[in-house]
Amino acid sequence: MSTVEEEIAAVKVSAQKKLRRLRERERKEQLALDLRVVELLRKRNPGAYEELRVQARAQIGAQAAVRAERARRAPRSPVVGEPGDSTVYVESFATHSEQGAAGALR
Repeated sequence: MSTVEEEIAAVKVSAQKKLRRLRERERKEQLALDLRVVELLRKRNPGAYEELRVQARAQIGAQAAVRAERARRAPRSPVVGEPGDSTVYVESFATHSEQGAAGALR
């Protein structure tokens, strides 16, 4: 790799690190702002805050239910020892191979 290519690679790595730091700082600033807005809403309009809080909890619950249903419907991996489980074959093959190697050494 030439010196110029190495320098380009180093600049790219440096730029990626800086972008990560800037994005993280932006995320933290946005979170602080969001928390402040919620705090002000809670103080200035408690009724609206409570209504939005109930709606948010309902949305979170609905999303959790969707994920749980998706997980329930997802195919499960076989348990070791079930028919069609390749683990049994691999273990069996390893045992026979080891015995064969040991027999060849005798």
